[in-house]
Amino acid sequence: DMTNGAPIDGAFIAMLTKLDQTFITSTYTENNGYFSINRMTNDSLFLSVRAIGYKDTIITLPFIQVAELKLGDIPLRNDTNILLDEVVVTAKPYTLRKSTDRIIMSLTGKNELVKNNSILGVLRYSPMLKVDEVQGISMIGKKNIAIYINGRKTTMSSSEVQNYLNSISASNVKSIELITNPGSQFDISAKTGILNINLRKNEDEGLKGFASAQMWQTHYNKQIASLNLNYAKSNFSMRTAFTARNLADWSKSEDAICFPLTNLVTERNSMSKNRRQLYQGNVDLSVAMNKKQTFGAVLDFSLWDGTPRMSSISRYKDLGTENTDSILWNNTKSNMNTGRLAINLNYMIKFDSKSSLAIDADYQHYRQRQRESFESYRDLDGDISDGYTQRALQDNDLLMSKAEYIVQLKKDQKITLGVNGYSSISPNKNEYEKQYVLSSLYSDNQFDYKERSVAGYMSYEDKWSERISASIGLRYEHTFVKGHLKYPQEEQFVKKYSDWYPSLSITYIPVQQLYFWYSFTTQNTYPMYEYLNPYKKYQTTTSYSTGNPYLRPSSTYYQELGSYINN
Repeated sequence: DMTNGAPIDGAFIAMLTKLDQTFITSTYTENNGYFSINRMTNDSLFLSVRAIGYKDTIITLPFIQVAELKLGDIPLRNDTNILLDEVVVTAKPYTLRKSTDRIIMSLTGKNELVKNNSILGVLRYSPMLKVDEVQGISMIGKKNIAIYINGRKTTMSSSEVQNYLNSISASNVKSIELITNPGSQFDISAKTGILNINLRKNEDEGLKGFASAQMWQTHYNKQIASLNLNYAKSNFSMRTAFTARNLADWSKSEDAICFPLTNLVTERNSMSKNRRQLYQGNVDLSVAMNKKQTFGAVLDFSLWDGTPRMSSISRYKDLGTENTDSILWNNTKSNMNTGRLAINLNYMIKFDSKSSLAIDADYQHYRQRQRESFESYRDLDGDISDGYTQRALQDNDLLMSKAEYIVQLKKDQKITLGVNGYSSISPNKNEYEKQYVLSSLYSDNQFDYKERSVAGYMSYEDKWSERISASIGLRYEHTFVKGHLKYPQEEQFVKKYSDWYPSLSITYIPVQQLYFWYSFTTQNTYPMYEYLNPYKKYQTTTSYSTGNPYLRPSSTYYQELGSYINN
């Protein structure tokens, strides 16, 4: 290089005859700029030297015959006519595309977004999602969010899902689907968005994994540890994720409220502590029996133990004399143990390139044991003037099943037919161990609740043009609910509900970076168990919450008009 004297690697050297420029032989320079070439004739010859970004150079060889001819340095001049400014080539970490009912985010190989990041970390860059360590995962414009893994709805709680996604490397993600307008095939509320995470199959056989541990100090020392293992062999693959968390929080507050007109002051000092341990695991097995059939099994479990404590002291004084008029102590102690075990069995068969059948069966057992004590002391003598100790025993057995058939009619036409159902049984008991005062208001409670449902649905999806696509669906649902209050008095509540629920979704893409969509959905929302249980749960000796077993489901006609700009 004439400019800086650097050797040029890969320059093309051609030997030609001087008269008619007939090609004889050629070679390339090495990384140090050197080359060697053999003279094939005694005729007059010359060398043509070409390199990208430089002007062509001609070297005339002397006619004399020597054993070895050294040419010395051959300077090349930059070709300013084709010289480009500095160009930076960057690969997009992901690509986005909009289908009828969802935005699909596909990760493109290994990049800075994926490297040394977890799935939860990648979700922070996903459109329409908010990821917060405290609030969890939420979707913009939606009241709730449902998490699906490989097309199956997870039975894990919000915190368990976060721990699970935080323990899996982002390199395992194939695509992320954000379903803003769920159709008839989804048995969820219309105000709920769906996040579906499709994981890659292990490309390399063998065992891969990673382990991580964190420890930090606030008022208490806290620790988190996780282990993730992936194993693949032939047609078998297994994913595992285990997490253990030992956390503790502490807070203290001091307040003083002055009443200048009466010359009084109220001082309140409170302190809260909460220690909790969480153990969580997930095992996902998949077996490809042949090219058309796949069988899978998923096991989820979690154990949670918490001991929140809260105490407060309130002093009532005369602002002028600082004489204490009275003192009130309040102490609340809780012990909560929660366990969950969920099992999923799934089977898929692809009849051909255009049709497939998927069958899912799920079982989940949930158990919660809670004991809470509240004590109140008044004045300076330290005698208990108020208080209670209550126990809540809650169990739930949930069995779900689903069968879905998908057929592709043409390139952009798809029909989905399916049936799903569930059976939920919740025996629950609430007991008082102690009542210090007002014992007539406190009574034990047992309220058992059963809910069974079966539904059939169909949807049709079509792409009318490169810019417009739509889907229409219809769902029929029949639900039976029964509540049995055993004590303090015997009472039963039986209800049956049946209805049709249509849905419609239209997407319009005027330009590549701009999406518009409209959706219409109808759905029933059933009240949660805690809203139905008529048990009086006391927060203090004079404040309680209770449910209403006569609550009916609410019908929702939900419309949404949305747009998304991918800049």
